[in-house]
Amino acid sequence: MSTLVTSPREYTPEKLSRRGEITAWALAGVVALVWGVARTTQPGTASLLPLPVLVLFGLAAASISFGNWVDQQTVLRVAPEGVFFANGLRKVHLPWSDIQSIEVAPAQWGARRVHVMGAHAHFFFCTLGRVERDGKIQGQTGFARGHEILQTIILAAGLHRIEQSAPGYYYARD
Repeated sequence: MSTLVTSPREYTPEKLSRRGEITAWALAGVVALVWGVARTTQPGTASLLPLPVLVLFGLAAASISFGNWVDQQTVLRVAPEGVFFANGLRKVHLPWSDIQSIEVAPAQWGARRVHVMGAHAHFFFCTLGRVERDGKIQGQTGFARGHEILQTIILAAGLHRIEQSAPGYYYARD
């Protein structure tokens, strides 16, 4: 039990705009509609050419929707007994004494990718990243208090910086 963490704190990641997901589904719908109308009005002349485009847009839309669903299910809880991570696909509970190491590496949009490794389980999370265009913030992703979460885990688990690898760094027990 860590004396550093006296009460549970729960964190959720920032959510990106769902505009891309809506656009991908709309494009898939438009391609399906145009292909369906063409096959109905001119049955012999409509080719299968739009089918790969429809499949591509459909897979892209499904992938974006899946990613958004995972983000919505993600929670990271820091408590006196350890850290808990869940994202809809997996649940990981690591007592402070089980955390063996942490790798931190650069990620997209200026965020850091944090890999927390225990003896029998692990999880990833990202610190805050900002999506910018023309100098304006279009959206944010990752955990807004990601650096605070990282520092809490490092201190509560008793880890120390071991080495700096090319673009990132590594923490472990002595």
